[in-house]
Amino acid sequence: MLQQIFDYFKTQPGWSLVITVVFTALVWLYKEFKVMMEADQKSKLVILQKKMDLYSSVEAAAAQVINRQDDPLAIHHLYTRLGESGAYFTEDIRKVIRDYYERADISILRTLMAFIKAETSKLEKERNKLLVTETSSDVFDAVARLFRPLKPILVLFMTILIAIGFLFNFFQADKYIDRVIWLIAFISTSFSLCLLMVIISLWIEQSLRIKGGYSWFLTIVIIICPVLSILEIKLAVLSLVVQLISFIQFIKNKKNDLIVT
Repeated sequence: MLQQIFDYFKTQPGWSLVITVVFTALVWLYKEFKVMMEADQKSKLVILQKKMDLYSSVEAAAAQVINRQDDPLAIHHLYTRLGESGAYFTEDIRKVIRDYYERADISILRTLMAFIKAETSKLEKERNKLLVTETSSDVFDAVARLFRPLKPILVLFMTILIAIGFLFNFFQADKYIDRVIWLIAFISTSFSLCLLMVIISLWIEQSLRIKGGYSWFLTIVIIICPVLSILEIKLAVLSLVVQLISFIQFIKNKKNDLIVT
C-alpha cells in the first residue's frame, strides 16, 4: 500500500510540491500560534498577579484607616493606593470607592474590603487555573496544550475548504438569486462551525459556561440549522434567520441570568 502511494507521488510531482508547501505552512503556523499563545498566557498571569498585588495593598490601606481613623497619614496612604489601582478595579468596586470619596464613611471601607476579598478570591482561582494549564503533567492537560495552537489552524483550513466548496457552487449558479442563496448558506454554515469550534475549545479548557436547558437548546439550534441547507439549498435563508433569532435570544437569556444573579 505504502509503495503504491510512493509510486503515485513519483509520477505526480505537482502533488508532492503541494503537500510539501501545505505541510510547511502548517508547521510554520503551529509554531507561530504556539509562541503567540504562550506569550498571551504569560501576559495574563502578569496582569492577574499585578491586580492581586494592588488589591492586597488597597485592602491593607483600608484596614489601616479603619483601625486608625484619625490618622491623616493613613488616610492619605489609602487615597494614594486607590488612585494607583483605579484602572484595575471592577465597576462595582469603583462605585463603592466613589461613595467613599463623597461620604468618607468607615462602614463603606468595610464594604470595599468585602468586595476586594471576593474579587481577590476570583483572581486567585483564575491564576491557579492558568498555572495548572501551563505546568500540569496530566496527560489530558498535556494533550490540550498541544492541541491549543491547532484550533485556529483547523478553523482557518475548514473555512478555506468550505469557502472553496461554496464558491464553486456560487459561480456555477446561473441566477443572481441562487448566488445570493449560496452566499447565505456559506455564512450560515461558517457561523455554525465557528460556534461548534468555540464550544469544543472551551470544553477542553474546562471553561464552558452555558447554563440552563434553554441556553443549550438555542446553542444546538444554531449549530444544526445548516442541515436545512443540505436538504434544500433554498432553506439556507430560513437557516440563517433561525440562527440569528436564536443568537439574539441566547444573548437576552444570558443578560437575564446576570441580572438575576
